[in-house]
Order: sequence, then structure tokens, then C-alpha cells
Amino acid sequence: MTKFKSNIFIPLASWIISLVFFFYAFFNLDKDKPIYLIICLITLIIGLVSFSLILIFLDKKHRFFLSKINNLSSYIWFTSTMSFIIVILLSTKGLTEDPCYGPGCSEENYLLPMIGSLFLGFFSFLFTLLTGLLRIIARGEKIKPLFNFGSVKVGFLTFFIAGIFTTYFMGTIRGGSFRIGGGYTAFDVLRLVNEHRKSNGINELKLSEELCDNIVSRWKAIKEGKQHEGFAEWVEKEGIQKIYGYKDLVELYIIADSPKDALDFWLKSPSHKLQIENKKWKDVCAYSNERITVMIMGYN
Repeated sequence: MTKFKSNIFIPLASWIISLVFFFYAFFNLDKDKPIYLIICLITLIIGLVSFSLILIFLDKKHRFFLSKINNLSSYIWFTSTMSFIIVILLSTKGLTEDPCYGPGCSEENYLLPMIGSLFLGFFSFLFTLLTGLLRIIARGEKIKPLFNFGSVKVGFLTFFIAGIFTTYFMGTIRGGSFRIGGGYTAFDVLRLVNEHRKSNGINELKLSEELCDNIVSRWKAIKEGKQHEGFAEWVEKEGIQKIYGYKDLVELYIIADSPKDALDFWLKSPSHKLQIENKKWKDVCAYSNERITVMIMGYN
């Protein structure tokens, strides 16, 4: 018994320490600091090796734990895979909209469940694979699984469902009904702008049907490089002041990765900040696509 404890102590301590460092590095991942990603990979490998040694050093009388762990991890893997698919379908509204998981986006709340289910699924898949191999090598005692559904059946079912989803996902992209890269929507930007105005005691902007009339053409012009210099011509062409009676108008545009980045940029620019916080603006319309946002404010 003493020998058993001494053999298992080092890999057990190593496994616990690697888990602590892994989670620390994982929650501090930063694209500008690759060291955290390296720590994640190293501690993941050390953790898996340590866990393998723990299982190997288990007493023969306790080898049936391999089967229990193997089945449990396969169930977690299946549940995580299903959770990930459900989150993707919910955040894309059945693969009909391009999601934005960045700060200030409508789908921001889906980011943590998506990453969590992905991480848990990957980790439980490795556990299932590892314990399955060890069970074969160590000839672990077979147990009757829950609902008579063992890890092999769970694995085949998981791959089957994931395969169907992947096929549907790829077919939807090629069919054009779902496109990656469109990013956030104008409603995400307007929501943050109004939240900022409200927090500073300024009236919220109301969506204007008149300002929204053919705003897409203005967005296309900005995309083609015709920025503020073409705004007056567009206003005159659309008759926004002449027909709808707007006394004054202003246009803001930005190329940003997320609604929060767009608002942060505007607020850091004195001239843009003055317009965002200007109390005279009552109406608004905006259009966002391909990371480009144009926003027009006015009053009549």
C-alpha cells in the first residue's frame, strides 16, 4: 500500500499543478502575449501524461475505475458537443445570420458557453480516448454502462451528429444562406450609442424611417472610398432635407471589428465625441456590414 501511494503521489501532484497553471493561462490568453498559449499547450500535455500515470499506477483491484471514467468522459463529450452545436444554432438563428461575439455585440453572451463547451468537449474527448486505450492495455474490468450505452456507442453517436451538423454547416455556407465575415449589425452599434447617451443624461436617438431611406447606397459609397466629401451630394439626391424637413444632419463612419471598438474610437476623437453626445440630435439611422458602419443623425 505504501509503495502504491508513493508511486501515485508524484503524477497526482503534477496533474493538480498542471491544471492550476492551465486554467490560469487559459483565462489570460492574449494574442499579444503568446507565452500564455505556450503554457496552455505545455500544461495540457503534462496534465494528460500525469493523469495517464495515475491510471497506470492504480492497483489492479481498482482498474474498473478506468471503465467508469471512460464512460463518464464519453457522456460529457457527447453533452459538450450537443451544447456547442445548440449554441452555434442559437447564436446564428439556425445558420441564417452571421454572428458577432465581440464586446457590445448581440451574441456576446453566447461566447462563454461556446468556448466552455468547446473546451470541455475537447478535454473530455481526450480523456475518453486516453482511458479507452488504457482500459484495453490494462485490461480494465468491464462495467455495465448507463442505459447500456457504452463509450464506443456514445463515440459513434457523437461523431454521427457532429458529421451531420458539419455537412449542413458547409452546405449552408456554399449555398449562400449563411456567410462568415459580415460581423455585427447596425442595431448593435445604435444600442451602445444610446446606452452611452443615456448614461450621460442625454436623450436616446430614435430610429428614423426617413434617414434610413436608401442608407445602403451611402454605405456602398463609403466602402468605395467616397467618405464625408460625398455626404452633401447624397443628402441632396435623396431629398432628406428638402422632402423630410431635416434642419441639420451629421454623418459618422468607422471600420471596426466590433461595436465596442467603433464607439471607443468615436469617443476618443474629440470631434466625433461631440457629435455622439450632442443633445440636438433626435433621429438616427445606421447600417453595418463587413466591419464598416455608417451612422447618420439629424433633427427637424
